[in-house]
Amino acid sequence: MIQGRKLAEKFLGISEQRLFPRYALPGLFFRMNYSTLTCEVKNLSHSGMSLEIKDPSRLGEDFVVFSNIEGILKWRGQTKEITGKITRIDRSFGEIGVEFSRLWEIKEWEEFFSLELLISSIKEVPLEDFPFKLPNDLKKWWRGEGVFEALYWINEAKEELLQVLLWNDFVEFSSHRTLKTAKMSGKVSVEIGPGPLLDQATFLFDLHKDEQKVERIKKVLSRLALKDFPTFFL
Repeated sequence: MIQGRKLAEKFLGISEQRLFPRYALPGLFFRMNYSTLTCEVKNLSHSGMSLEIKDPSRLGEDFVVFSNIEGILKWRGQTKEITGKITRIDRSFGEIGVEFSRLWEIKEWEEFFSLELLISSIKEVPLEDFPFKLPNDLKKWWRGEGVFEALYWINEAKEELLQVLLWNDFVEFSSHRTLKTAKMSGKVSVEIGPGPLLDQATFLFDLHKDEQKVERIKKVLSRLALKDFPTFFL
């Protein structure tokens, strides 16, 4: 098994996991047909999505793996009909994994998630509002509605790091001029001791930096007009 993992890493990249505190923001939602149930979309790709139901007790026996699911995806006034199959159910955390009946075309994706709407949704997260202590190295955190995260760190060596997640693309900029790119391959809820749930994301890091990921994310960052946003990566 270890040899198989190392072989995959050799050709596909290095898999790493990161923990992210949850911060509830209104944004991307899925309303099921024939039901009053509305779910928050935790993770979205061209092929599927992960849904979270705030009240897990509402995940009744009607929800079965491999059963069909239909509904409306909603984001900032935009709507899109979705059909697919349930691939995973976690009743303890109220989570559902969905595989779409067909892949989203690039044009559909760009029309639904326009750059202007994305940028207008990005706001700074007030770190002091968290009910638990965040790492001292974390200085700033910005978030868009379900599709964008930017975390600004300064470590003990005075190195600045800007980690940006746009959809499933991840780029880490360093003031030491190093740059890493990755693709988020999954995200699950975890509970570590007393306190709120965390999101554990798995990233597959590229062996060589992916210029397309960098350009997509820089295109968004160059349009931001946020107070105290770092500029060392430009």
